[in-house]
Amino acid sequence: MNMMIKQQKIEWWQTIFNEKYLKTYVDVLNPEVTNQQVAFLIKKLKLKKGAEILDLACGHGRHAIELTRRGYDVTGLDYSKHFINIARETAKKFKIDVKFVQDDMRQLSYEKKFDAVINMFTSFGYFDNENDNIIVLRKIARALKPGGKFLIDLNNAVRTIIHIVKKGKEDKKTGNFIEPSKDYLSNGLVVTTKNEWNPVAMQWSMTRSWKEKGKLMSYRTNVRLFVFPELKHLLEENGLKVKNVWGDFEGSTFKFDSRRLIILAIKEK
Repeated sequence: MNMMIKQQKIEWWQTIFNEKYLKTYVDVLNPEVTNQQVAFLIKKLKLKKGAEILDLACGHGRHAIELTRRGYDVTGLDYSKHFINIARETAKKFKIDVKFVQDDMRQLSYEKKFDAVINMFTSFGYFDNENDNIIVLRKIARALKPGGKFLIDLNNAVRTIIHIVKKGKEDKKTGNFIEPSKDYLSNGLVVTTKNEWNPVAMQWSMTRSWKEKGKLMSYRTNVRLFVFPELKHLLEENGLKVKNVWGDFEGSTFKFDSRRLIILAIKEK
């Protein structure tokens, strides 16, 4: 008897992180922004030169490479093979020794290895299964040395929701709020963005589309939003004690309308 093999569902984050994605963030993922963020990381993490850092969901390696240039021992991990290849080529070009690993963050196998783990640019809350986010936090804690530090950088959920609700409209069929916008990028692309907030699932979806050489291009993200008290609870339930929170990379106090939610937690000994 023939057996039907159930194929595993392909999730959005497994396919979109490529050159197409990078084109739409040309004005955000630039050296000036990266240098500011790395300076913030160094100041807040307070690590000695040579300390081991895991850049979890490292993308194309911008933070990992810059931290290595400043004297830290960095491992960068990302699911996107395309991004990892870019990161390796960039490190090779600058003759910098960075270990880049292509893997799923849910499969972290490190134990008591790192002095710090960083997770930047809203790279948490991607999974359809809520429990997978908890698995990631648990494995981050396991990967840290006792007293090791975890710094996570996310969009501030409250600000994001207020923006979508205030500028958008409610879809009467779904109950979701939808807010369209248009951006004119420095590379000549005109990108239309449809932000959508699902209040039941606390998910923020973003569909971005543009024309390139007459062809319509697009991608869609779907991120679970976390408010600070909820994420603080999840971190501390998994052995990561919250020590500080900021609202931007200038170190401002976190407020309801802060652009970012940046949390520093310590692995309890």
